Amino acid sequence: MDEIMNPLLASDITLIEKLENIASITNEIVLSVEEISRGRVLLSAAQAMLLEPESKDVMTLGPRSTRSLTEHISKLSIALAPHKCLPTEILENIFCALHSSGSLELPPVLDHHPWVLGRVCSSWRRLSRSIPDFWKTEICLVLGSTNHSSLKQLRRAEILPSVAKIHLSVHEYYSMPLTWRALFPCLSYVHQLDYIPADRRLNHHVMADFPRTALSSLTCLRLNDWHFCSGKEAFNEETVPKSYAGLFGPTSQLEDLTLRSDTPALLFSDIPWSQLRSLCLEVKGSSSLSAWTEIGHQNPFRRMSSLRNLTLDIGDAHDYLSIILSFDFPWQQLTSFKVRQKIPCYDKLLKTLQKCISLIDFELTHHDDLPRLVNRTEFDSGVVLSSLETLKLPRVPFFIIRALVSAGNLLSVTINSVSLPDFYTVIKKCPRLTDLDSSIEGSKQSTDAGSVTSPQLTTLSIGISNESPFPTKLITPLLISLSIYCRSNLFETAAEFLIDSNIQLRKFVCIACSSHGGHCFPPSAQFLREVLLRLDYCSQVIIPWPQLPQDVLDEFASRSLLPCVDKLAIAVSSPDAFLTVIQRRLEREAESGLITLRDIRGYISDRIECLKSNLKELEVKYDVKCVAIYRVAW
Repeated sequence: MDEIMNPLLASDITLIEKLENIASITNEIVLSVEEISRGRVLLSAAQAMLLEPESKDVMTLGPRSTRSLTEHISKLSIALAPHKCLPTEILENIFCALHSSGSLELPPVLDHHPWVLGRVCSSWRRLSRSIPDFWKTEICLVLGSTNHSSLKQLRRAEILPSVAKIHLSVHEYYSMPLTWRALFPCLSYVHQLDYIPADRRLNHHVMADFPRTALSSLTCLRLNDWHFCSGKEAFNEETVPKSYAGLFGPTSQLEDLTLRSDTPALLFSDIPWSQLRSLCLEVKGSSSLSAWTEIGHQNPFRRMSSLRNLTLDIGDAHDYLSIILSFDFPWQQLTSFKVRQKIPCYDKLLKTLQKCISLIDFELTHHDDLPRLVNRTEFDSGVVLSSLETLKLPRVPFFIIRALVSAGNLLSVTINSVSLPDFYTVIKKCPRLTDLDSSIEGSKQSTDAGSVTSPQLTTLSIGISNESPFPTKLITPLLISLSIYCRSNLFETAAEFLIDSNIQLRKFVCIACSSHGGHCFPPSAQFLREVLLRLDYCSQVIIPWPQLPQDVLDEFASRSLLPCVDKLAIAVSSPDAFLTVIQRRLEREAESGLITLRDIRGYISDRIECLKSNLKELEVKYDVKCVAIYRVAW
């Protein structure tokens, strides 16, 4: 109290007026650090006056204040509340942490998160209305439908803030009259449009009247005209560009374009190539190869100076991929490249990848187990992609995998059907790896490799075929998430890996299927207890097999095992055993004042129907999810 002068300084009187104004009118954060500090001193002085009104050592409110002392203290307390001093960035993180993702409902439900925040104060309202994730909504319209609820929903989107992300899906059908003109006033705040036209002849008439600013906010367009590309008219190169001339023209902010079409002539329309950052071409293969060759001669892709993400979904039209890969895309500036095709064309892909010097993410998907003939010598020297961080490959010859990981900078790898020695090779070549998803196959074979360390690996998902060994020589000191998919005869080996590794997992999944060739005896209760003791820090534990014995279940119910788990899946002997152990565990957690278990699934071999009402009661009482799942007895 020594630093408080009596009477009040002129600056103190000014500050008090400012604090009272903040609390009662604008309710905004407009205080400097010095003002907050001095304001707290003044608040303490006012509180002291309330306790000792006759003391001479405390200051008075001054002649300019007309408020009672109690009201004055209340106003200062509101103005100096801790949450009002939080930086905007921290407050935004708090808002986002409490927000559940999903489509925003229209008309507004006022007790939903974004609307509640907007009613607290003006500053919270401004901040909440500046966060795009709060204002995402999806609307599906069937043009000509007698149900006008979707159209009303779209019109109500006008009340959303300018950062709102409105995803509109429009479907047309032959039998329904077009009502595009009813949408024109609402389209200016649509950010993503999925458009499935019914007939280009009808579409052409609508596009002729399309307002130039109708799609001024559109950033993502997905056009799907596959379903009517079945006649000669579908490939009339003279009419197709004119049909969409009014659609692409007004899209000054368009950055993401998906074309699902077998009509190459569509690429001649007024697409704003220079501003596109993402392009996805999905082709079924109904059009002629000469039509795609003509596209290459016209080369509209040379103007794509902003392109960063390219996806080619070719399906079973394997001859088309070679043609499209020869197009003059700006390969050197791509950061993401995804190819989906039934029959792969590796040689052409390799030559293309060598141009992608800035590539960060490469994904290849095909449906055939065996590739077409590949010139292996072209892969032996490797593909130098020094910037590549994420690689997803289907079942491919290993020399292709080795070529693509040769730079050693990968952070995330997904590979399928590799042998155990090849699995270790990938680990060695990728010392920065943090995320690995792989399946191992092949007969049991010895490997000369000693221990293999992956120093940065945090997430490992691994599938092991019936005859394959477990990678027991792998050392992963930072691993926090482990998912294993194997036969039941490998469960103990996988569990021993967990025990010997001495790692602190946050997630453990072990899906052990029944083994071929006979019954597999479950591990002992002592072994299962030791496994669960290694999972003390785990928040997610999924072990549908083996069935946990009763003494282990009792320890779980008392919270001696798995004290931190919030999502759990286990196998139990009977419906009564499952109900009892879950009820005891939830009661124990409720007594402690902290219920961590939120999602419980029990795998039971009989009579799960009798549990439904009891589990429903537990769900309501403890605000958890309880599910009984039927399993075949092994």
